[in-house]
Amino acid sequence: AGATDIVSYLIDQKADVGKLATDGWSALHIAVSAGHEDVVQELVGAGADVNQKNDKGLTPLYAAL
Repeated sequence: AGATDIVSYLIDQKADVGKLATDGWSALHIAVSAGHEDVVQELVGAGADVNQKNDKGLTPLYAAL
């Protein structure tokens, strides 16, 4: 299964799309920085906060740069 399928499955299982990983980044931060546009769309569609800051105070938009 691809990353989008896995993310869709986790969202269906009620995974917290805003939870920060141990490195301080959310799934949205990671997906944006890796260029996974389909995953970004899935996460945002499920309510991921595009303004959520990571442990360094950076938003997913900054990770896209």
